[in-house]
Amino acid sequence: MVMNMAKKKIVKEKAKVPMTEIAKQKPSDTKVEEKMDAVEVREEIEEIEEIEVVEEQEIQMKEELVEESMHIEIADKTFTQEDFIKTVKDIWKCDLSREISEIKSIDLYVKPEDSKVYYVINNEETGSFCI
Repeated sequence: MVMNMAKKKIVKEKAKVPMTEIAKQKPSDTKVEEKMDAVEVREEIEEIEEIEVVEEQEIQMKEELVEESMHIEIADKTFTQEDFIKTVKDIWKCDLSREISEIKSIDLYVKPEDSKVYYVINNEETGSFCI
């Protein structure tokens, strides 16, 4: 990684010479080498930029892999969001005789003082169940 940073700095310094300046100079063996160096520098910059994009994508993937959980304690019982979602799906399938594949969204509202969970399925079907 340190080598990449040093390489980036050198490449960016070399890239400061615009291609038009190099093209205006009279051709000679050293000028041809300079033109090739400028092209190589530009290619190296593109390669470094691609590496930076890949590194950013890797960081995003790591952030997405964060494990999340929620636990609700009511009257000495512990519930998770998955528990409530499973209950809503059971109601949808068994009580309402619908297919699970029809569910596009589930919104849950937990009201501990009433010992109830209120739900909205697909922004249409509403209901509740006791905890």
